[in-house]
Amino acid sequence: MDKLYALIDDINVVMVTTRRADGRLVSRPMATQGPDGSCDLWLLASQEAAVVAELEADPNVSLAFVKGEVCISV
Repeated sequence: MDKLYALIDDINVVMVTTRRADGRLVSRPMATQGPDGSCDLWLLASQEAAVVAELEADPNVSLAFVKGEVCISV
């Protein structure tokens, strides 16, 4: 995790890809907040946001961070 944190330290937006109930993938930009000791990475969304329902149905996600010309996918 330390290596990941070093790579994404100054990246404030991540593309989060989730799966909808119908199986389609949806990507959206989300603001990030680094680790605080209670979890590895914070992604904040309104409880009513579609992403919350998608994550409750299928917690598998793809995270893509872009830094200059380098894309870091987790």
